[in-house]
Amino acid sequence: MAWAYVELYRDEVQRILERVLKEERLNMERAAEEISRALERDGMIYVLGTGHSMLVAAEMFHRAGGLARIYPILETSLSPFSGALKSSSLERLSGYAEILFNYYRISSSDILIVISNSGST
Repeated sequence: MAWAYVELYRDEVQRILERVLKEERLNMERAAEEISRALERDGMIYVLGTGHSMLVAAEMFHRAGGLARIYPILETSLSPFSGALKSSSLERLSGYAEILFNYYRISSSDILIVISNSGST
């Protein structure tokens, strides 16, 4: 009985992945081209996620054999470790992104990948 739920879950994940690949292929190809251009210009690839999305940014960084020019923006004030109310308020605070851009010195030769599990922040 429980295995049937595993199969339902698998089927739903496959359906979603197929839809994303079909609908977002051009956007993914454009993103890959922009990342390639940034690397050719010796730019950095910054990754930012707030809340639990920060875990994806951390996963992209410092991997054995991974790309060395990936730099995560791991602002603990935007993480679950600082509490839901504080981090949720800060990620919506007008002007906070500008502070991060200036602090990390993100330039036009760099790429910033913003990760959002919910798609809303």
